Order: sequence, then C-alpha cells, then structure tokens
Amino acid sequence: MPSTLQCFARRWTCSKYYISKTWKRYFSEELGTKYDAEETTITETPSQLADKYIQSLLRRTSAAPEDNTPKVPLWELPGDIVRPTLANVQPSSNVDSDQHIVQQVRALFLEHKDVGLKSARSKYREMFTHKVAGEVAKQIRKLVLEPRFRLIETLATDLSTNLADMEKSIEYLKSQREQSFPSTSIRAENQDGIWKDESLEANEEIEQQPVEDVPASDRFLAVREQLTPPFYRIFKAMLDHPEGVMAALQLRTVMGYRKDLMDPFRVAVHRHLKYLSNRLVLDLFRQDMLILENSNIDSNARTIMFSYNDWRQEWNSRKTIFELLERLNKGCKVFNLKHKSQPLLTMATAHLAFCEQLPASDEEIGKLCEPYRSDRPLVAVINHIRVRSLLGGLDMEQKILNQILYKDLPLRMNYNGDVYTLSVVRRFVSWLFHQLKLFHGTATPSYQDRMVLTADDAAVVNTVLEVLKDNTTDTTQVIDPAAVEDHLIRSKDTIMRLCAYYILRADGYVIRCSDPVARIHFSNGAELFRINYMADVSRTRLRESLGITVNFRYRLQDQERNIIRFYKGEPTPVCSELEHWIPIVDSMYENGKTA
Repeated sequence: MPSTLQCFARRWTCSKYYISKTWKRYFSEELGTKYDAEETTITETPSQLADKYIQSLLRRTSAAPEDNTPKVPLWELPGDIVRPTLANVQPSSNVDSDQHIVQQVRALFLEHKDVGLKSARSKYREMFTHKVAGEVAKQIRKLVLEPRFRLIETLATDLSTNLADMEKSIEYLKSQREQSFPSTSIRAENQDGIWKDESLEANEEIEQQPVEDVPASDRFLAVREQLTPPFYRIFKAMLDHPEGVMAALQLRTVMGYRKDLMDPFRVAVHRHLKYLSNRLVLDLFRQDMLILENSNIDSNARTIMFSYNDWRQEWNSRKTIFELLERLNKGCKVFNLKHKSQPLLTMATAHLAFCEQLPASDEEIGKLCEPYRSDRPLVAVINHIRVRSLLGGLDMEQKILNQILYKDLPLRMNYNGDVYTLSVVRRFVSWLFHQLKLFHGTATPSYQDRMVLTADDAAVVNTVLEVLKDNTTDTTQVIDPAAVEDHLIRSKDTIMRLCAYYILRADGYVIRCSDPVARIHFSNGAELFRINYMADVSRTRLRESLGITVNFRYRLQDQERNIIRFYKGEPTPVCSELEHWIPIVDSMYENGKTA
C-alpha cells in the first residue's frame, strides 16, 4: 500500500510539473493569439481607424475588473489552472466590435495578411502609428497609476506578434522577394567557346555590392521590421509628441515599480515590455539630447529650489536655503541635467565645489568652497548627485558625471585636473546587520553570501549597532552624540577594516561590488582615494554608514583602463595610500565562510 501511494505521488508531481511547464511555454511563446483573424479589409482612413481603436482601448481598459487577490509567481501556481474570467462582462456588441477593430489593427502590421491597401500599406501604417501614439501619450499622462498600467498592458497584449505570425510574415517576404528578383540564368561564353550558365545570384559584382548601396527594401531590413513588435513602434512614435517624453518615463516607471499589478499569466509580455521600455528611455537620453545647465546665484528660483530640495533630502533635513545661497555666492556650481524636448524639467542635479584641500564632509565643503581661478591650485569636488525617481536604474549618475568631466570643466572652466567625489557608503549599516544574522545563523543566506565576521568582530559590531539603535529613535537628531562617538572611536580598527572589505571585496548580485554608490563610480572609471572615519555624525549618515564618507578620484588618463578592469573582475583600483587594505580584505575573503 505505501508503495502504491508513493507511486501515485510521484506521478502527480511529474504531471503537475509538466502542466506548469506547458503553461509557461504557452504564455511565453504564443503571444497575441486572442485576436487572430482571417483576411480583413480596411476601408477607413488612418485617423478614423486610430480613433476607433483608441475608443476600444479605453473601453476595455476601464472595464477591467478590480482584482484584489494577491498575485503569486507563475511557478507557484498549480498545474491545472483555468484562466480567470472577467467579472464585469461587456455587452456582446461591444465585444464583437472591439474584436473586429483589433483584428484590423493587427492585420495592418502583418505583411502576410491582405488588408486591401496594396502599396499604400506602409504609409497608412505610419500615419496610424503616429495618431495612436499621440493619443496614448495623452492618456498615459492623464490616468493614475493602476488604469495607466491596464492601458499599457492591453495595448501590449493587442499588438504582440506571436511566433506563428512572424514566421508567416517572413515566409511571405521571402516569396515576394523571389518573385521580384528571380534567379535568371545568364549564358556566357568562356575562352574555349563553350557556353555555361551563370546564376545572377553568383555574380561577383552583386556579391561585392557595398552595404551603403543596399536598398531599403532589402530582405534583412524587412525581416527586422516584422520582428519589431507593433506596440514598440507606437511607444517609439510617442517621442515625437509634446507629452511623449514624460509618457515614456511614466511607462518605464509603471513597469518598474508596480510588479504587484502584473498578471502572472502574462509574464513574458511584461518582461518584453519592460525590456523595450528601458531601451526606449535609454535611446531617449542620448548625449546629443542632453543639456547641462551651469546654475549660479542669478538662476531662476525654480532651478535653485529644485537643487535645494534634493540637496537637503540627500544630506540633512535641517539644511536651509540660505546655506545653499551662501555656497553659491562662494562659487559652488550647481549643474542641472535637462532634455531638449523638456527644457523646464530638471532630470538630475549635481553640486560641484572648488576647495584648497580635499574635504571629508559636507560641512567642510561649505567652509572650504572658493570661487575658481585657473591660477590657483584648487581641487574640484562633486559632493552631491541626485537623479529623479523617473530615471532610476538608467545610470544617469554616470551621464551627468561624464557631462561634467568631459564637457563642462575642460571647455567652460579650462580645468583639466583630477576630479574628486565626496560619497556616502549608503548600505554599510544594513550589510553589518546582515553579517550579524549570518554569524548567528538567523538569516537565510544566498549563494553569494560570505560571512567574514570573527567572534571578536561580531561582539564589537553588535555593541556599536545597539548603541546606534538606542540613540537614533528620534527622527530629527541623535539623542546622545557623545556616547555614539565614544563607541565609534573605540571600534575604529574593526569598523574601518569591515568598511574597506565592504567597498572593495563584498560580492554584489551582478558584478563585484555590493555598495550601489561605489559601483556607480568604479564602473565609471574612478578609483578609491580615501576613507573618512566619523566624517559626518548626523543621524541620517550614522544610520546609513556609521558616519563614514568616501572620496573617489577621477583621473581622465586612467578612466578607460579602470572601467575595463572593473568589468573584467580584476582588483578594484585604489590609490597608493590605500593599497595596504588589499591584502587585508583578500585575507578576509579567503577566510570567510560561504553560505
């Protein structure tokens, strides 16, 4: 009897796994099959069809059910799943009308389906795409987050080409090319007077045809056109409209921050849409489309207030506008990154100051900042970079850094020296808490986790973190700064060693650097120049990094070499004064315990 039950359990597990994998494959490959149709004819103008489709799109978006059930990953769902039905079903007339409209739109983008337009098909498709893109951009800007997501999801589902349609379109293009360019034989006479057949495709002159002379109707370009999803063409066309840039940014924001709205049955659609939206925004922020404004005390109030709000949020909530104005009067530069199509919107901001000596904290920059003069040996220090949340994850910090390094400083200010940054070690305290949990065995380690704490280190770290928690319960200030500083002074050797390991050797999820701020600078070619202990003992910095700040140095002659070294996984570049940390952190790594 037990053997029979075990056999039944094994068979049920195998069938459950197979059914689940079958559902995964179906929903990852067979996209856009809901509105497959036979040959259809389009009689409306592009604007009329676009208006009808937008009305249908908005009707189906507003009719989507309010599903409050928790979403679970696809691999956790049972195998015998039935797709949930809509709670509020539309009238049958509307459903039939919507289906017919979507069939027409899908057929318009599929070459193998005849829509009655003949040679006007490409122009019709271009005008239709432009019209729909403008309306979609307006709706994205109007709607709130959840209806906006349903609009994007419905559009992507309607205009996702499945594999069968792609194959049929490519076969159609191949047959059309064979009809247009038949492989006619040319009879040529050789030196012996014997006639032979030479295929036109084997002609050396055609084989050696340069790429620039290949016509736009070449089969490779046509195939690439068919492989481009129709919904991506619409999102790409949004950039030509006044509200298109912000709509594209909001598109990426919706895909990145509301994972709970994603239907687990459409995982492949969402992954593809998220990838294309990221690529769309990356193409949007090309170097030739960015404007770097050098703000000063005479700038408009809007620009100064934006810089002030980000500066205060980044460093200290008690900063005042008068402190920023004082720094601007002293010569501190504020750089605002903007886009040519949105000149009133500041995408990112950065503060740069010139000082006689390298500062270790923001307070020192306020005291040491001086107006730049080319005849004085001042150092350039970037102490603040803030990027709007719409652009998160797009390496915009590196873009604004490179704008300053390569364009503004050499061209506008004739400064060709080294540039330093004053950066925070943003997640050092979180990493220490995780190390303690690994030491005590209370955390579930990942395959990359390495516990490097010894018993003595764990005791010191535990004491420091307990004192920190007791004295930072107030949201505005440190309750007993003297007690916190006293414990930090006594624990300096241990904390500095762990901080050096965290910056230089702790493994991240993608590439070898766990700290996000250090990863930005290392991957952009900077080197670690100095670690400043107890440089900023404000509440925010104590809770993030125990008051530690870091100076990175950009040397333009070494930047490319450092970038390649970082991505090859070679040792992180450090200045000569910090080279003594390398054998220490390597020894900690070798002696650490893996998960």
